[in-house]
Amino acid sequence: MRDYETLIPEMRNWNNGSGIAVEDWFACSASFDLMIAASYLYWPEFVVYEGCVFKLPFTQNDRDNYHRLSRIENVSKSYIEERINNETIVDLFPNVSPTLDQVLFIGRTLSDAWKTKLSRDFPDRSFVVSFPELEGDKLEDYEITFFQTDPPKIKKANKSVDATARSPVVKSTSTAPTHHL
Repeated sequence: MRDYETLIPEMRNWNNGSGIAVEDWFACSASFDLMIAASYLYWPEFVVYEGCVFKLPFTQNDRDNYHRLSRIENVSKSYIEERINNETIVDLFPNVSPTLDQVLFIGRTLSDAWKTKLSRDFPDRSFVVSFPELEGDKLEDYEITFFQTDPPKIKKANKSVDATARSPVVKSTSTAPTHHL
């Protein structure tokens, strides 16, 4: 069960310190604009680029990094996806000082959402969504990413080595449109 009073400490201060229920706090504090903006994070759009799947926005810098990494011997497309799709949780909120509970909640929730979205959008592919929780990590160390377990190989003379899975594989049977570059 979620402890919203720990995750949203401000709730305790409402009603002269009596607190407020999460659904009431949400109704008073949230906006359509914020909820729509949050969807880029919780329900991202993806693009397929040279057989790899990346979160949007997939920038020119990301494409340059893809090509730079793909030229390195023994670098797999899984590894490239893992690096380019990587997000550090605290970097998503640069003007906030979160608690460990908040970082873990956001990371776990994103992990569940991304698994669901990837399996819906790519039913014919298998993914790992990785949000490792290591005891003693600094808040800045909590990262989330995803990659395919068996993406198309990089076309070059040397062999590629696939990244090792750290999370359960996600599979689905539904379909949804995706972007292709």
